[in-house]
Amino acid sequence: MLTIYIQKVKLRFVFTYFVGYNFLMSIESRRYILLFILIAPLIYLYGFHHQMVQNQAFYNFADQHLYCKIPHFHNVVSNIVFTIFSGYGIFLYFKEKEKFTISWLVFLLGVFFVAPGSAYFHWNPNDATLVWDRLPMTVGFMGLTSVALVEVFKIKKEGLLLSLLVALGIYSVIHWVVFNDLRVYTWVQVAPIVGLLYISMTIPSKVLKTRYLLIAVAFYLLAKASETYDQQVLDFIGYNGHSLKHILAGFSTLSLIWMRKD
Repeated sequence: MLTIYIQKVKLRFVFTYFVGYNFLMSIESRRYILLFILIAPLIYLYGFHHQMVQNQAFYNFADQHLYCKIPHFHNVVSNIVFTIFSGYGIFLYFKEKEKFTISWLVFLLGVFFVAPGSAYFHWNPNDATLVWDRLPMTVGFMGLTSVALVEVFKIKKEGLLLSLLVALGIYSVIHWVVFNDLRVYTWVQVAPIVGLLYISMTIPSKVLKTRYLLIAVAFYLLAKASETYDQQVLDFIGYNGHSLKHILAGFSTLSLIWMRKD
């Protein structure tokens, strides 16, 4: 117990020191650190990590249920969460346009199209169908990255930045298909989450609010954990981890929508 307590104290000290030190920095310095944090995962993946091929065991999902002639029923149907939550966000976008930018719309549309793309993939899981799951995800991630960069760096040419980021996201999937290498795609997924975590602790704003960012990141990390321990989650709660991942990721999206609505 004493060891656990000491570890908690150390962790709290490191966290407090990190956040406190960053707030002593100028906003310009924190922006440069953010850029480094966004680029660092790509440097690591290509400098210190070998080629990341698609593991074919990935397709052996715990959900093997066939209901209403729908294979992998829960993995397919659980994608409705993305439709509901992103649809709500798109409705708000057109209702309260003054609160949103075009990057928000692209983020929400990316999440919206994850639903049919992921459902199509889970109906018949393989490399070819996985493409249609990953493409809209990269659009969503890059839209969210654009939201953050535009706010933090006060970028005026949002359309240009957004176009470049979305093109990069789409390229990450093409790169995987052509070279069987997931490193660029992994970076597209990791960098925005790490960046948002840093922003939430050091560069919060009226748009990027700490509480909502932390909730969104927490839901996303839980979603990734559920995906990783697909079978174990099924054994423990009676509902498979991958379908739970869809639900948790949906709530991550909803947290970001509430952040902008608040």
